[in-house]
Amino acid sequence: MAEPAQSSAPIRPTTGHVDGHVVRLEGFRSQGSGTLTVIGWDRHRLTMLVIPPETSRDAAQHVLATAADKDNTDAGARLFAAAGTTEGGVPLPA
Repeated sequence: MAEPAQSSAPIRPTTGHVDGHVVRLEGFRSQGSGTLTVIGWDRHRLTMLVIPPETSRDAAQHVLATAADKDNTDAGARLFAAAGTTEGGVPLPA
């Protein structure tokens, strides 16, 4: 029987412990890039937008302020575009 091919990709844990609680990490194909969804034991969910470190301070503040508006429903790409940058923190051409 042939040995399985070895992957050079690091093995990432899918569970961990935070403050005495088990936390499971999963990805969803339907989830936008640059977001992280936290689902509590009571099924409440919170989706967080990740701001890349390459993003300028002004753009990051704009994105966070807009995302924090309780009436905002924009996806990450739209939030970043409105701030003049991409989701990767690269400024859009003027």
